[in-house]
Amino acid sequence: MRADHSTTRPEKVPVAALDVRGRWPFVGRASQLAAVRAALRSRSAKALLLCGPSGVGKSRIAAEVATEAADAGERVLRVTADKALAEIPLGALLPALPGAALDLDALAHHSNAPFDTIRRALHDDAAGRRILLVVDDLGSLDRLSLALIAQLLAAEAVRLVATLRDGEPIPDTVLSLWTGGAGVRVDVPALTLNECAELLEAVLDDPVAHRAVRDFHAASEGNPLMLRELVAGAHEAGDLESHNGIWRLSGPPQGTIALQELIRARFATLSPPDRDLVRRLAVCHTLSLEEAVGDGDAAHAARLEQQGMIALREHEGTLWLTLGHPQYGEAIRASLSRLERIGILVDQARATAAISSGGSNELRIAAWNLDAGRPADAASLARAASLASLAQDYPMMARFAAAALAVGGPDPEMLLLQGYSLWILGENEESIAVLEAARAADSADPGPRVRTVSIARALASAYAGRRFGEVDALAVLDQVARENPELAVTLAEQRAILFTYLERADAAAAALGPSPFQGDVGDIGPDQLSVAVVSSLTAVSQGRSAQALAIAEAAVHAAMFENEPVTTLRRARVALAMAQLWCSQLVAAEATANLGLAEAIAVDDEHTIAYAQLILADCALAQGHLRRSEQWCREVIGSVGAQHQARFHDQASSRLALALTWQGRIDEAVAVRDGFHDRLAEHNSIALLATVWVDLAAGADREIIWRLVERAEELVTRGERAVAAVLLHSVSRLGEPEAAAPLLRSIAEASDSRDIALLAEHAIAEAEQNADRLAAVGTEWQSLGSHILAAEAFTAAALHSSARPATRLRQTAVHLRRLADDARTPMLERLGESARLTRRESEIASLARAGHSTPQIAARLTLSPRTVDNHLYAVYQKLGVAGRDEL
Repeated sequence: MRADHSTTRPEKVPVAALDVRGRWPFVGRASQLAAVRAALRSRSAKALLLCGPSGVGKSRIAAEVATEAADAGERVLRVTADKALAEIPLGALLPALPGAALDLDALAHHSNAPFDTIRRALHDDAAGRRILLVVDDLGSLDRLSLALIAQLLAAEAVRLVATLRDGEPIPDTVLSLWTGGAGVRVDVPALTLNECAELLEAVLDDPVAHRAVRDFHAASEGNPLMLRELVAGAHEAGDLESHNGIWRLSGPPQGTIALQELIRARFATLSPPDRDLVRRLAVCHTLSLEEAVGDGDAAHAARLEQQGMIALREHEGTLWLTLGHPQYGEAIRASLSRLERIGILVDQARATAAISSGGSNELRIAAWNLDAGRPADAASLARAASLASLAQDYPMMARFAAAALAVGGPDPEMLLLQGYSLWILGENEESIAVLEAARAADSADPGPRVRTVSIARALASAYAGRRFGEVDALAVLDQVARENPELAVTLAEQRAILFTYLERADAAAAALGPSPFQGDVGDIGPDQLSVAVVSSLTAVSQGRSAQALAIAEAAVHAAMFENEPVTTLRRARVALAMAQLWCSQLVAAEATANLGLAEAIAVDDEHTIAYAQLILADCALAQGHLRRSEQWCREVIGSVGAQHQARFHDQASSRLALALTWQGRIDEAVAVRDGFHDRLAEHNSIALLATVWVDLAAGADREIIWRLVERAEELVTRGERAVAAVLLHSVSRLGEPEAAAPLLRSIAEASDSRDIALLAEHAIAEAEQNADRLAAVGTEWQSLGSHILAAEAFTAAALHSSARPATRLRQTAVHLRRLADDARTPMLERLGESARLTRRESEIASLARAGHSTPQIAARLTLSPRTVDNHLYAVYQKLGVAGRDEL
């Protein structure tokens, strides 16, 4: 699901304002280009082949190599082959050669005539320069051109750089070069996800949302040509929009009309059996080999695979056929009428049912029939919805459940499945309406207790997505527990999550009861997965990060062997990322959160997507990558909207305000803070933290710092030690370490968190103005990758040190500040204090730096030489240099 959840549609950037058709930057091909350069430097290599699928960028690399060779003074001959010229002898090669007068009649009778003539012409034209022949699409050259090139290579008259499409054999006339070791092959792969992100940002000149990058990468399969057409198509359709400085997609990427026509032209030459298979794959997406071929001749499938038009993949022991590229399906489906697509769907559903209608086939058959608009009974649709639930296919789950309800009326089970899938897909308010209907239907016609519990848990989750909705969510669970006391235990995990949202860690732990995860956690069974994930999050809040980490690691290990729609691997990964974050394992936390994010995107789990992105924003913030944190926050805000999953919107806005403030972008931070709900800081401590930082930066009275101290004291009484420690550390960073250190010390003593211990040590060292302890803290932060906090600690140490050590500490702080996107926190704004020169010192230093001697400076400034030397000595001490050379 790719709907834009914003309350108002962002203003679209005019098409004319962005040129996506121009020459794209050269990205992601450094290793291939280096391999080509190395081969060309080799004495043994006579020919080099760039191999890969059409559109992957072979020609671009060849063009770059040709340009470099020409710039280096070589004679470069460029040839672009074409199938249309393949029937004409030397049709593509001749225009690139120097004006050699060839006797065409001699070509038919004397095989050496063209070679001798052309070699002489090349020799004369090159005038002693090396000759590089660059051929684009070597496989499309005529046989005479290939023979001539082979002769020129054998005579070492030229070197060859050529491109060749995957699946095409190396022409026989030059094959001997490879068997003899004189040929080099360089494969050009598709762009990786990160390379795709880099390229898109370079083209669009602004960050691109992670979801949009993944969608473009999946739709193009990393093919640069396809990517360019997809970006152009999305931009022309208005689906690629710039919102708050980030490019986002509001629909699936669609290629340009030109791309679709190009694809359709390629398939137009297919034989009828080949065309039939391609059309069926385009409409049905995936077919088993048995479904695609049956008892017939499989030669046409093999032929299409060899041409790259279809692909064969194995999954769980079954061979599956798909089209060779996602865009092939888009183009072919667009060429079919609605009746043609329906006919294909109906025929394929019937054929697959005749082979086997059980398991995953049942879901596929149901989907084809639904797409074809064929009538179905409520029971069949309900079964399909349940199968989609087991497969975690939430869009199909919502579709089948809605179809079953339309046919069969208010079935509580279908309302539950529809409501839960809507919540997963990020449609929070719709989910609440459907789940309330499910609760009413379940009350009117009581069913299995597991259904009652599932409805209550799903509804509570949806209410918790609202701003300040946790109280309503708890009320739902409390009502079920009162009416069904025996179900209270099964609701404990959900209650614990809600208490965690309310920053009541002790209440969350009490709701879970005595923890089964103590000491060596060991193996976690399937029935313990859900409680393990919640227990890990609760332990983080209480400051028991080491225990949280052990539980989360065991949960991830167990979840890898489970396939339950409620407790899944991606949720366990998010819990693990949170624990790693609080154990100061920032790189590991980022990697884990990215894995969870990828898994959530794959199944359209918008809830987990937002959660993972918030953790990534926190990781970036902790590392001092402020612009990256800002981007993650803006992605969450743009995806969930203020009215859909408002809790995530508020959390992202709070972190965004901090990231902007620490960058010194105060006006922007104030604008974000002004968008906070009036009660947000009262309910959310990170929002309070952001409010205090922003207001102080905007010139508010320093008394507001005490709001953080008071909130921290309150949080400690609730067992919420982790957030309390963060608030108190900010109190210290904002210039009141004495107010923060005592309580921070006691929190650290009650915790096992390395992160909290370091926060306390930092505040204590600051309160004591102990330069050595501050430097040690800075070293620790630096080793953990926390650039801002390390820079602040080294700055504070410099302020409390003598001149020469202070200079070294300050230089380290300056370096770390650069790594932290040139952060501008109050402490870092003091970086220059200990190095500040007086006006006279600055004047003398400038003259000395310009090469003037002490007597010359003394005469110029009417000072004694001794006074000049004294000033210079002070300058050397402040700047930490040994003399004029270092100055």
